[in-house]
Amino acid sequence: MPGNILFVDNDRDFLDTRAEYLERAGYSVLKSFTLSEAVWLLKNARIHAAVIDVRMENDDDDRDESGLTLVEAPACRSIPTLILTGHPSTDAAVRVLRPNVEGKSLAVDFVKKEDGPNALIDALNRAVAQLRFRINWNLAIDWKATNPFALVPRFEPGLEGERLVNRAEELEDLFRRLFYERDRIRVDHVLWQRNGRVALTVFAFKGAAMSSFVVVCGQHELIAKETQNYRDFAPKAHGELGTVLGDNMSVETTHFAANAYALAKADLENIRSLADVYRAGDKKLFTKAVETLFEETLAAWQPGPPVPAERALEDLYRVRLGLMADWDSPQAFQVRFQALARYLPALGKMISDPDRIATLLRAVRPEQPTLEIRSPGTLAVDSIFVDANGHAWLTDFCDAGDVPQFWNFVALESAIRFDWIEDKNLQSFRDIEDRLLDDYHFGRPDPQGIEPSAQKVVRSIQPLRRFAARPVGKEYLQYHLGIFFHAARRLADFDPAITPTPNEQARLAHALLAMAMIAAKVVQAERDVITTSKGERGLRVDKDGVKRDGKRISIRGQSYALLSYLAEHSDQVCKQRELIENALKDKFDEKDKGQIGRLQTAIRRLREKIEYDPDQPRYLLTDSDGYKLMMQPSDE
Repeated sequence: MPGNILFVDNDRDFLDTRAEYLERAGYSVLKSFTLSEAVWLLKNARIHAAVIDVRMENDDDDRDESGLTLVEAPACRSIPTLILTGHPSTDAAVRVLRPNVEGKSLAVDFVKKEDGPNALIDALNRAVAQLRFRINWNLAIDWKATNPFALVPRFEPGLEGERLVNRAEELEDLFRRLFYERDRIRVDHVLWQRNGRVALTVFAFKGAAMSSFVVVCGQHELIAKETQNYRDFAPKAHGELGTVLGDNMSVETTHFAANAYALAKADLENIRSLADVYRAGDKKLFTKAVETLFEETLAAWQPGPPVPAERALEDLYRVRLGLMADWDSPQAFQVRFQALARYLPALGKMISDPDRIATLLRAVRPEQPTLEIRSPGTLAVDSIFVDANGHAWLTDFCDAGDVPQFWNFVALESAIRFDWIEDKNLQSFRDIEDRLLDDYHFGRPDPQGIEPSAQKVVRSIQPLRRFAARPVGKEYLQYHLGIFFHAARRLADFDPAITPTPNEQARLAHALLAMAMIAAKVVQAERDVITTSKGERGLRVDKDGVKRDGKRISIRGQSYALLSYLAEHSDQVCKQRELIENALKDKFDEKDKGQIGRLQTAIRRLREKIEYDPDQPRYLLTDSDGYKLMMQPSDE
């Protein structure tokens, strides 16, 4: 089956004649006499290739290249497109045949009308035979747990009739392209679904050999984003629990695209989502899976230390979680709060000052520094998969990129804390939050003395907190603010005009209660800073960390080692050599000019953390061939 060809030409006689030749060659032709008709067909029909005339408005106008606007349309980029013209133009040919930064051109060939129908058919045959456009028409597809007609509405709700049939056939084309070199495939079951994307288990066969994949397919632009983010951010060395996207395992059609991931050492017939493990109550396996997830799977994403972020912490979370719209205005928040309080009157009594939440939602404190790490982004528990040995794999990379330093811990904890709750008792929610906001027991929250359902939540968070404790250090407030904004994301999804189910009411109430308690904690922390700073000015460096004017600042690694040495010798000039040897732990070499440069870079980074204005330092001063740390600002 050669496929369906969109043929676009404003010369009706020529269009009809050449279409006959293509049909004799085995192609099905969809004819379009205008650009608007062609756009409609690209949107609604099932198309495998296109032949487009350059001059679609005026054949006598040398400047008419209107057909090229169609070639540049996103829908044409995933199918082989031929440019057809009776007025050859070198400029037009160069424009459509020149490869872009991805090595792809707008069109695959440029054919003159005067060369006749055989030249067109030959060019079309060559086009559809190209690697990224090939379709395995003989592939046997066993839709075991679903089918194209059931899947398409998950991508594009509301389709019916012929449009649904066309999309279902196009989805099959997608799999025929993806598994071009296989004899048959079995689409086993649906793993998870997001808006516009679905993940499937697929077993592919070539003779007696079988390979297994997690195929994520869906709307073209969403899968394109996922592919790009995976290529840009995923570890190059995948490790034993890596999720690998091969070079030829990304394909696209006019409306859909797909990625086929191989999960290293995974038996896809016997894996479960982390959510399923939790629901099954297998505490030992759940704990092991969390340990593996953070020790191995996620660790591969961040081989180096966190890096300074360019945005404030709150701003980072807003952008990452899509909380930049007007939903978080005081008015919009009040509407949601009042709606929930109507369903659960006791909630209004527990949250005595909702304005405090609204204030924190809008606040950004640029002076609060934070760090960023690299992450797969969405750590939804239904897209993390676990085997019987507790090995853990990731399968969702659409939002991969740089995130706030505690993101991975906070995202997973938020899912356990707000999405998996099996209780509807507001007091149980308060008990959970009391335990999880107790910083003295941050690394091991205490589940004793509360209801069994609440104990289950706290115990499930314990293994995660053990891993979080070390990187978090004393930066508890940053961690809690991350939880605050993840809870806010859930509240933002609540439409007050639609009555939530009792379970949804409970989950939203828990998220809102957590936001209220975290907001109160932030207010108290700010009061403590104000009270302390009245009698505490300057820098303080001790075993508990670093404070500037009574407020804790985050300094780790090389910067902390350098600051500690300077603090031990405060108000004294520390020579460059002694700093290199004693603080940076490097053997001084007068011939190594780069050593001084590395020290200067380290000094600059430290100033960016401890100075209000690094370009006008008041604490860390340059003095002759060394540096001097003043524990009190130099102008006092």
